[in-house]
Parts: sequence; C-alpha cells; structure tokens
Amino acid sequence: SLLSTALALPDDGKIIAMDTDRATYEIGRPIIEKAGVAHKIDFREGPALPFLDEMIKTVGMHGSFDFAFVDADKGNYL
Repeated sequence: SLLSTALALPDDGKIIAMDTDRATYEIGRPIIEKAGVAHKIDFREGPALPFLDEMIKTVGMHGSFDFAFVDADKGNYL
C-alpha cells in the first residue's frame, strides 16, 4: 500500500510511513527506490499512536494532510 500510494501522489507529494519494524520497510525499499518514489516517503520507526499524538500537538502540521491511511497498531483500532 505504501508503494501504491507513493506512485499515485504527485511528484511533490509526501507520505509519513510508520511501522514498529524498520526491517519491513527495508524489504520494500529497493522497489520503492527503483520506482523513483523514495523522495516522497518519510519513514518513522515505532508505534503509531505516539507519533500521531505528537503530530496532533504540532500546530504546524494541522491542516497539512489531504489523506490518511492507517493500517497500523491493529490492536488499538477500536
């Protein structure tokens, strides 16, 4: 889903990708680089909730997102 989203974004689009295991991202990274979309991805390693909480506290990030796809921290979906 990360690669598909990155491919769909305009060249100046940005993605903040979060995962608790960097190895998962690193498996797909060569394909992301080959597709020419690595510059669109800001990878953050760790649980999603603390990152999301920090983003909410950061006033400069308010209103800066056009789309959110959360497929992380499935135990906290409710």
